[in-house]
Amino acid sequence: MSRYTTNDIISNLKRIAQTIVDPDTAWLNEQAKVETKSQLVWGFIVPLMAICSAVTFLGVFLISHNAWFAFRHLLAAFINGVLGILAISYVANELSVSFGGTKSITNALKLVTFSSSVFFVVVSISRFMPTSRMFFMLLGLYSLFLFYKGLGPMLSIKAERKVGYVFILFLLFVMIVFIIELLLSPLFSLTIA
Repeated sequence: MSRYTTNDIISNLKRIAQTIVDPDTAWLNEQAKVETKSQLVWGFIVPLMAICSAVTFLGVFLISHNAWFAFRHLLAAFINGVLGILAISYVANELSVSFGGTKSITNALKLVTFSSSVFFVVVSISRFMPTSRMFFMLLGLYSLFLFYKGLGPMLSIKAERKVGYVFILFLLFVMIVFIIELLLSPLFSLTIA
């Protein structure tokens, strides 16, 4: 595994920004970009979750003034984020064939990672303002739109099947995240929220 550099961070931030601002072009670029699963996991998913977890730590610490409590939130956010992305990517890949798409775990990883980046960043920032959390969660729904836009280029899902695919996968996403949080909550003494 090669060393992760500042240029890699800047490059990944540009990729996220392009996905947010111009999803059609971004998904075509991502489809053409050759990367391994390992490069995506260690070069993008783990650093993204580390940054989001650090922001979560700061937000929880500033509100609670309890470093141990904030650290437990950091660990839970990191593990939940990484496991969630990997699990949903696997399910998205397997489900794609049922909706007339093609299987590509690398493209499924890219699709889930880049579309959910908005969600993870927004949820992390919401820790600073717990009373505005619902507003931030609504902003995170933009991730669903990005995911929808990427289905064609990344997994070859036809337009007429996209809504059903997104609906089924969203239900599975909620279930998977709930199960992960249910399993993590006793380990970190956190309430499920």
